[in-house]
Amino acid sequence: MMRARLVAVATCLVAVACAGPAGESADDTVVVEVFGPFLGNEADAFSADIARIERPGLEVRYVGSDSFERDLQRRVEIGQPPDLAIMSERNEIQRYALSGDLLAVPEPIRETAPVSTDPGRPSIDLASVAVPYRLKINSLVWYRADVFDENGWEPPETLESLGDLVDEIAAIDGGPAPWCVGLADPSRPGWPASDWIEDLVVRIGGTDAYDAWVAGDLGYTSGTMTRVFQEFRRLVLQPGATNTDRIVDVLRVSHRDSATPLLADEPGCVLYKASSAAASWLGNPMLDGRLDAFVLPGELPEVRPPVTVSVESIVRFDESSETQEVLASLAASDAEAIWQDVGGFVPISLLESPSGPYSRFVGDTYRMDASESMAPNRRSGLYSTLVSGAANRFDDLQLDLEILESLEDFEP
Repeated sequence: MMRARLVAVATCLVAVACAGPAGESADDTVVVEVFGPFLGNEADAFSADIARIERPGLEVRYVGSDSFERDLQRRVEIGQPPDLAIMSERNEIQRYALSGDLLAVPEPIRETAPVSTDPGRPSIDLASVAVPYRLKINSLVWYRADVFDENGWEPPETLESLGDLVDEIAAIDGGPAPWCVGLADPSRPGWPASDWIEDLVVRIGGTDAYDAWVAGDLGYTSGTMTRVFQEFRRLVLQPGATNTDRIVDVLRVSHRDSATPLLADEPGCVLYKASSAAASWLGNPMLDGRLDAFVLPGELPEVRPPVTVSVESIVRFDESSETQEVLASLAASDAEAIWQDVGGFVPISLLESPSGPYSRFVGDTYRMDASESMAPNRRSGLYSTLVSGAANRFDDLQLDLEILESLEDFEP
């Protein structure tokens, strides 16, 4: 395989990574490229992590794209894959592995890598081709703690009390909206809505219903899934629930950009559902008293609901010894310390040995992100139907659920 031949990706947002082609430089320095979705502060933190790996004769270059999935697929199709890539979509990892594009993780590296937390359905052993790097807790609701204090609000303990809080905030004349919401994404429009649906499934139906849905054994027209979509509509899509009354703006604004009003001195919203990774673009809330987070509540106050999580892993397309060297260093990295100032890094070990600032959010039970386990056609059908349904606030919910029901061709 020819190593690290860069192609022009749709949008490259890490300036240092776009300086020139990868491969061997004029002084015979070998360049190992890591391609991923990290942008902004996350790209800076990851670049600092890989910078410590460099040595005379070895340069490690990070390239970030805001259309990562699409760009990675194109690069693989034309025979110019990166040396390493950062991926969280488990079925996509499986697809690249089964097609022979991914190379196995050498056994010595597997022995030093974090233990995989993935109990998902893909038929291959993901630990054989992917080294876990970062955990994302997807069930968090970030909120303006200062606004809560001013109004005497407490983080809600049930979905019902969350709905009551949304109604109360929306009723304040001239005040901020309850939610900042953006459902757009350059690579996967609709995935932020899917994160809502996933969390609501495990809260309303429990882990058994969640597992059945992931497996394709729980239909969208079932009572459980109907309740899930009704709750999503009630909490998020009702008029006045978001910082814009025009639903088209919710569909047009990206998930990350939608958080901007949350950070304003006079906030445009007070709630923002996003993963632990959002800390990196929220100004590291763990160090900022204005912001805090709570886990999206369940139906009963005394029962801690499971969190949904994703694992970002490093996968290998190149067989060179230099690429293996970089992969081994990332497997053994103390990245949490490197990311400390940026925020948003949660170690894989959190689910087994809770400690640190994010340990208060996890209990004994968790579930992997459902859509990342779905076959591509099923996942894309879910995302597109969520976007089209949200555009009309699911006014014809039964039709939308029937459409989703027709897409149930999950391939384990």
